[in-house]
Amino acid sequence: MTTMLMDPFTSWLEQGRRSIAEPGPRAFMPPTDLLSGERDVRVVMDVPGFRVGDLEIELADGTLTIRGERRYPYHGQEDSHELNRLERGFGRFERTLRVPRDVDPGAIEASIDAGVLTLSIPMPDSRRPHRIEVQGPQPAAIDVGEDGEGDGTRELAGSAA
Repeated sequence: MTTMLMDPFTSWLEQGRRSIAEPGPRAFMPPTDLLSGERDVRVVMDVPGFRVGDLEIELADGTLTIRGERRYPYHGQEDSHELNRLERGFGRFERTLRVPRDVDPGAIEASIDAGVLTLSIPMPDSRRPHRIEVQGPQPAAIDVGEDGEGDGTRELAGSAA
């Protein structure tokens, strides 16, 4: 499922979830947070057990895609152990997020630490809020000297020129 950076993404988080009551391993869909700021958007994703080389991150045509696979660890153990409960999800996952087309792919930063992937996507200058200063009327200046004869200028507050 694809979502815009600023849209609510509840359905995105629930994509691929299966009930614990269903038999067999359920799909793995890493829980993900999306944080937006003035300068960047951050994607924070729980990927326990993943290392740097286990994830593919790609930006193409305004779509950021994160792919990976959490392998099923119990192949061959079914003969020696009975699986009583399976809550963890396994398998391939893919998450996509639409980003502004003018995002510089080289500016995206990705790091993984303690099973948490963090992506920092800088907002392009054209998408950042720009502060616009409001100009008012300029105060009038009058020529006033120490003796009232006009050898200095002072601004007259609240006057329009």
